Parts: sequence; C-alpha cells; structure tokens
Amino acid sequence: MAKPLNPVVREAVQETYLEYDTPADQIVASHDSATCFADSVNSRLPDNLKMTVTKCNSLTLSLRKKGEDKGGLPKLRGGHGPSTRPSAN
Repeated sequence: MAKPLNPVVREAVQETYLEYDTPADQIVASHDSATCFADSVNSRLPDNLKMTVTKCNSLTLSLRKKGEDKGGLPKLRGGHGPSTRPSAN
C-alpha cells in the first residue's frame, strides 16, 4: 500500500503549480521547464523532503489526474508560466 502524500509536499506542489499557471503536461514536456518547476517546489520544502525532477514530474501529473475536487491539482488552460504571466492590473 502506498504511503499517503505528505501535506507539506502536496501544498508546495499546489502553490507552485498555481503560481506557474501552466498545465502539468506542458511543465513536464521539457527538461528545462520541469527542472525549473522542481526547483521552485523544492524551495518551499525542508531539506528532508526535497524531490528529484523525475519524482516531482510524476507527482505533478498524478495530482493533476486526481483532479482538484479530490485534493489534486486544477485543470489549467493558461500556459503563461511564472515569467510571462500577465499582471492582474
């Protein structure tokens, strides 16, 4: 039986995912974007919970497939990423 996901890890992935405003499949599609995303997630985690890029990709896709209503990630239609996200002004 799989271990339940640590809530600190779930929150770090969720916050980063919403900040990126980019669908999960686009995040994991390139090594550069996946690495940047994993680095952002890891910056929110204590040292003992840091993840590899592969683990972060797997978890991000798994949480996206789970769906927001079941504690996973929402479906995003954005694709702007953190550096080009339009301002709310």
